[in-house]
Amino acid sequence: MVKGEFRPLQQRGRRSLQPAGKPFEYWAAIPDQAKNQTRVGRYNLRDFSFQTVLAVPLLTFDSFSMWVDETEARLLVVYEGQLLQLPLY
Repeated sequence: MVKGEFRPLQQRGRRSLQPAGKPFEYWAAIPDQAKNQTRVGRYNLRDFSFQTVLAVPLLTFDSFSMWVDETEARLLVVYEGQLLQLPLY
């Protein structure tokens, strides 16, 4: 049996997950409707681990509604037709 976090792989989008700069690492978002928040972090495809970098309260979105600009340390999210910019760290 394989263990780990698989929710980023179950999301549907028109593009691949955004690479996070290291082999097998990608930026991903895990929405939590019950807590009304989204965790954004690095997802490792080798061991299916997820390392939270930022928890965004009051917004739920998936990996394909966001883009991480590591150079500027910001998160860009399309939410209800609006482009939001949040500090990544």
